[in-house]
Amino acid sequence: MIDSLIDAGKYLVTLFSEKQKMKKARKHQLSSTLKTIGDLLQATANDLRNDVYPHGSCTAMENLADNLIQELDGFLNEEQVKDLKFNLQLASRLEQLYAERQVPGFIDKIEQASGHFYAVAILTSF
Repeated sequence: MIDSLIDAGKYLVTLFSEKQKMKKARKHQLSSTLKTIGDLLQATANDLRNDVYPHGSCTAMENLADNLIQELDGFLNEEQVKDLKFNLQLASRLEQLYAERQVPGFIDKIEQASGHFYAVAILTSF
């Protein structure tokens, strides 16, 4: 599940480092959504590190993933949308991560995924 988030983040970093032709308002909204996903992942990592169950994070991630796909409409081809949507849907079950919080390096992977979304947010803001 976390690997799906990392894959989605890496994919977006690659995509937006190559394509910088979005209109400014659209880029701003997209950047905001990506940063919010990064914030949610970081908050989830913090909760898990502090042994706190991340209530509500699944629903938040589902909504953010849906928003992201809508914001990318017309910018990605059908296959790219399908791949991104698949990875984000797999990753939307953040509350299930609570059971795996003690696995060594697991929380670090969540933070790595968060970093990818922050990077794309920065790339889209230019």
